[in-house]
Amino acid sequence: HRRRKAVPADGVSKALGQLAPAYRDCLIVLAHTGWHVTELGRFARDAESRVAPGRGEVLGVLQVRHKSGATTRTPITHPAALESAHRVRKRGVLPRKMNVTLARACAAAGVEPFTFGVMRHSVATWAIEEGTPPEVVADFLGHKSKSTTLRFYADVAVPTAVVRLPKL
Repeated sequence: HRRRKAVPADGVSKALGQLAPAYRDCLIVLAHTGWHVTELGRFARDAESRVAPGRGEVLGVLQVRHKSGATTRTPITHPAALESAHRVRKRGVLPRKMNVTLARACAAAGVEPFTFGVMRHSVATWAIEEGTPPEVVADFLGHKSKSTTLRFYADVAVPTAVVRLPKL
């Protein structure tokens, strides 16, 4: 489980350009939420899932039932992700053969193939590489313990503590 599962963001962008709208919407939502694909499926079909209004820079809050039964609330700050989430909810189902279609899109875009399932790992890696503290990423992903996040993503974290030392 130590193999890096993250996909480079530019590879995701290139693959998005090759996908039909229903598949593109799914990939965009996963790339902005860090959800498992099963959560996306529940978000699409379950009556209690919804898009709630946001405040400030949070444009909306996606609400879905986690497999544990608890409600997951994920803030959305990107307009395209919010629009995609609305379309996923309106469709009510995920498209068929998602990973086969994504593999074809990756080939057409000339990028290393990946699956929808690795988007959760990609989101975590991207956030930590951008300087988000692992504790914040853990909360965003819904990890019960920040040690889960640290165990998998500590190697990509950029230390933010600066220690002043004398010049020698």
